Amino acid sequence: MFVWMCRRGFCNHCRAGLVVVSLSLFMVACESAPAPDQPPETPAVPVEPETEPPLVRPALDAEERYRRMIADWLYDGLRALQDDRLLTPSASSAHHYFSRVLALEPDNELALEGLQDIVNRYAQLAETASRQGQFENAELFLRRGERINADHSVLDQGRAVLQTERERTYSVHTLEGRSVANRSDAAREQLLAIAGELAESRDELFVLVTAPNDDQGRWMFTLIRDALDEPRLRGSIEIGSQPSVRLLRPPG
Repeated sequence: MFVWMCRRGFCNHCRAGLVVVSLSLFMVACESAPAPDQPPETPAVPVEPETEPPLVRPALDAEERYRRMIADWLYDGLRALQDDRLLTPSASSAHHYFSRVLALEPDNELALEGLQDIVNRYAQLAETASRQGQFENAELFLRRGERINADHSVLDQGRAVLQTERERTYSVHTLEGRSVANRSDAAREQLLAIAGELAESRDELFVLVTAPNDDQGRWMFTLIRDALDEPRLRGSIEIGSQPSVRLLRPPG
């Protein structure tokens, strides 16, 4: 009878059992079914640590700029002194830079010493010019030194040297630099004429040869000596930019 009733229609028990079976099947299907595709994970972007902004050096204050300006002028003055830019060119000479410093700092020791070094250098140049018989150049150097410090004792010494060398000088002969370098006929003739002057002199003269290098100086001296046939000719060679021969009287 029960079976027949169930066949004819669902009873309450059958309906309940069917629901249970259906839920069970649905749960099994959900567990066994593959999970739907998930969107790919976006890779994590590394976060850089925050960095502090670079330090910016503050603008130099007026005092610092002033100190640097003075230091630059002193440096430029020393460089000019080393290059023998003593009074000229006027805008880039040692005197120009040291004077600018002293206009602001009258007691600046380095600038004051720089001016004295200029005077000393002019005195040295004057003495060298005097020994080589370049008396006009020697006077020019001394005058330039006097423009800076006329009372400097080293200039007095330079004047004394100039006077002594003038008195000792018998004659001075200047040669053209390129002619000597090429050992031209004109240079040979001039040197032979000097040898003739030595031969005619009654004094025992000293021969001072000035040349740009030792090789040229030896060539000049040897040519004079051989022309005189005097193997023991008294003389010496100095290095200088202007080739010359200076004949000197014996001292005293």
